[in-house]
Amino acid sequence: MNIEEIKDIEDIKKIKDNLKKSPMFNLSLSSKELFHSNFIHWLASSYEDLFWYVIEQICGCNKDSWSNVQGEFEYRRECENFDFSVWKTNGKEKELILVIENKVKSLPDEEQLKRYNEKIKKIKETEDDTTIKILLSLVEPNFKSDKIYWKHVSYQDYIDFLEKASNTTFKNIPPKTKDYIYHRELIKDYIDFVKKLNFLKNYWIKEDRKEDSPKLIKYMKELRIDDLRQKIICSTIERKLKEKLMKEDGTGDYFVLNSTKSKDLKELEKKKEKEEEKKKKNENRIIERIKDFDDKQKPVIFTNTGYGRSGAFVELKFIVKKEYIPTVFADKHPYKNGTAFVVQLQNGILNLGIELLGGTKLDKSIDNDKNMDFSPFVKETIGEDGNFYSDFFTKENKTEKISKNERKYYTNYNSFEDTFFYRNKKLKDLEELKDYSLNSIVDLFISYIPKEKNKELLCTVDDLLEMSK
Repeated sequence: MNIEEIKDIEDIKKIKDNLKKSPMFNLSLSSKELFHSNFIHWLASSYEDLFWYVIEQICGCNKDSWSNVQGEFEYRRECENFDFSVWKTNGKEKELILVIENKVKSLPDEEQLKRYNEKIKKIKETEDDTTIKILLSLVEPNFKSDKIYWKHVSYQDYIDFLEKASNTTFKNIPPKTKDYIYHRELIKDYIDFVKKLNFLKNYWIKEDRKEDSPKLIKYMKELRIDDLRQKIICSTIERKLKEKLMKEDGTGDYFVLNSTKSKDLKELEKKKEKEEEKKKKNENRIIERIKDFDDKQKPVIFTNTGYGRSGAFVELKFIVKKEYIPTVFADKHPYKNGTAFVVQLQNGILNLGIELLGGTKLDKSIDNDKNMDFSPFVKETIGEDGNFYSDFFTKENKTEKISKNERKYYTNYNSFEDTFFYRNKKLKDLEELKDYSLNSIVDLFISYIPKEKNKELLCTVDDLLEMSK
């Protein structure tokens, strides 16, 4: 079935019903990453030729590629924390020749792969690394994996190779061979359910998508993969954001950085008391990634995806230069340590907010009734130019309570840990949103970034390096 063949939600229901009948799909739900890695290990151990056929299609290497390395092939799970790895062992000597990092429920992580690169160099005790490194994922990564020496392969391609290989392999095995029918059907069921999973993934992020219907969400929850649906949608939005804001070669109006750890932003300005601790605490991933950038005057935009109590989210942040924080406002409130503006989408709700940096928390003695008014800060900083931030942060704009079970709200603002204050609106209530296509949502995000005369308030690479000193 192709995406174009979907006529209504009942077609999705048929896929859901078929998946619920699949033994392999149901077994996979206990631990999505581990299950698929364990399947690869079983495949390599039980049907070595089939496994190597797939590897050859992915990267052009087969068993003979390592004929110059003495020893026997050994297939391992979670060895050195790699999802799956292939070694050649000869007595006490062993050579790491292939690593597969597997991502189904979780998303590809560039920093994790870079750490693995360093680990592999230590294992092999050489900078000249010849290990084949494969990133296998359901969703396309938000970075160029080949630039960090990982070959990306989608689950769709992997399954196509596996299907072709298994058809050939089982034709050459006598039907009466022990376990022939059982293993053949297992592999067939695995291929079938991964195809359906990949189909659903494509349906979730198709270009002409509309608002996710209650039935779609209900069916995905029945399959226990609605968290996966949310994560893939958010990851795709983040990837498209980066593609629009910064070109593949790094050129463009902005540097776009993924910041998976909010503490990296919060700790940019933290004061270090002891010199000894200063060096250790200053090991900040953001600073490490921007210190060698050529254009130090280019503004920096941060993007991120994650998963919280209300579901998956995608967010965009930009930090305001200190000199643009209104003096009269900064004197009354502890914002002089730095402020980030946040655009966040979570479960169909758009959150716009202000995040205090440098470990700063709101001094509750300032506003005991928590009836804060950010509008002087926003209007003086962003400007009254019709920007949604200006209209959003006015004292009269009351926050809508989403459900009775939500935690207590500030009178005018929702808050998180007294460092993130925000208001929200449902996507469907936004006149600015043309439709529910991912491109329209991306354009909505970008519309909140200060432009033209207001662009100068954005922190540049130089500003962030200065803040971290």
